[in-house]
Amino acid sequence: MEVERPQLYFFLLPFTIISMLLYVQILIEIYCKKGILIYDSQSLYDISYVIMNFIMEIPQKIYDWPSMYPFLLVMNGTILPQLIYAHIFMCLIAQIIGVTVMTISRVLLICYPTQWITKVMKNRAVKRVIAFHSIVPAIYAVLSSHPALQLFQINSRVLCIFSSLGSLVSALSYIRILMTLRKRPLRTWRSEISILATSFVLFGAVCMITAYFMCNLFIITNKELYFNLHKHFYAFTFFLSLANP
Repeated sequence: MEVERPQLYFFLLPFTIISMLLYVQILIEIYCKKGILIYDSQSLYDISYVIMNFIMEIPQKIYDWPSMYPFLLVMNGTILPQLIYAHIFMCLIAQIIGVTVMTISRVLLICYPTQWITKVMKNRAVKRVIAFHSIVPAIYAVLSSHPALQLFQINSRVLCIFSSLGSLVSALSYIRILMTLRKRPLRTWRSEISILATSFVLFGAVCMITAYFMCNLFIITNKELYFNLHKHFYAFTFFLSLANP
């Protein structure tokens, strides 16, 4: 029997609470330490994405959440649903770019630690990272509106391109990292294994996002299949949103 949406949310709630606590700790560290690494700033997108995703997803299936009727009615007739959707979409692009840049940063630090570009990426400030992540989403946000079906298709294509490129770049980067670490002593492996493991989980999450939006392209005209897949969207974004800390 299929598990209903509320039961799945209750199951994921402990993970969300733990992640939120870790997000707060990371944000405190970012505030206290001005010179941070580029992948630390990814938490700024993650925490906003998680909040907005929960706001949008909780009342979406109103037959599953009767107690959320008032909240949904308040949002109807306003621009809030569109703003929340746009924020989630832009955060997805920013997260994919962030994971890809983080992978590139790892391969530079491990394989080319003394290069000039490695030092530049390692010491990049938070404001510059945010500006870099916002370029593509900001350009996309100013595009004119399209009919609903066409908009879904455009969104799926855009996310497919970004996630596919991110997956390819990440895969090539990890191959290069493994080739480099093979020539180093075991102690080096131990010092890098935790960060590499986390990075690999995020790489897997980007691959899952790629699979999700590719499926969207093929089933977008079949409303029943599309909404059944969309109902479990959180399963594809879970690691990307909640496992990053």
